Amino acid sequence: MFEQWLEEAKEKGYVKSWKRAGTYEIIKGSLFKWKRRMKTKEKSESSFFCHPQTYTPDYEIIFDRSFPEAMFENGSYERKGKFLCTDEGLCLVDVKGTWGGNNSDIRFHLKQAIMASLYGLYVNKIKVGLPKTGPHLFSQTWYPASVHLEYRVGERKGLPKEKGAIRIEQYAERTRTEPLEEDSGRADGVRKGKRNRRAPEKGECEGLPE
Repeated sequence: MFEQWLEEAKEKGYVKSWKRAGTYEIIKGSLFKWKRRMKTKEKSESSFFCHPQTYTPDYEIIFDRSFPEAMFENGSYERKGKFLCTDEGLCLVDVKGTWGGNNSDIRFHLKQAIMASLYGLYVNKIKVGLPKTGPHLFSQTWYPASVHLEYRVGERKGLPKEKGAIRIEQYAERTRTEPLEEDSGRADGVRKGKRNRRAPEKGECEGLPE
């Protein structure tokens, strides 16, 4: 579903390009060196006591500055967007489902901090889900066409209904005239917003454990 959301965003001009992200080395391996004593000689040996650790985000996206939810480094904004990007628009994304647990959150935050420290890249944790599964990217922007087609959001009695479940065309029209509100914890789609929101300073990592 997220890939269809990206394709729709690309067709609308919000996204310039996207692809599956590559792998980053976040911890180098460490070797313990020793010598094995044999009958007539010694043989050098080595063993890992710390294996190298890598991390692969889900997606690498290049956003266009026209997308209301993309924040570019050193930019000036009235409130915080959902995607933090470099000045060139590069954005790394780790997609989480609302149906899963939070067992991996601690490990993700550590990897997020290491990525920021080693590479100067912020990995955005983005939640996606179906209607009535709590606040997530789709409920706060637009639902991909596949969700509207398969689940007929807000149309068929007995299926989940959600106020503000819209398509990308409606989102584009609303955001031309209305500022977006910062996440209030409700899955109400796009709403009129508040002003004077501070953008995160350079180096800040949203959601890191204190």
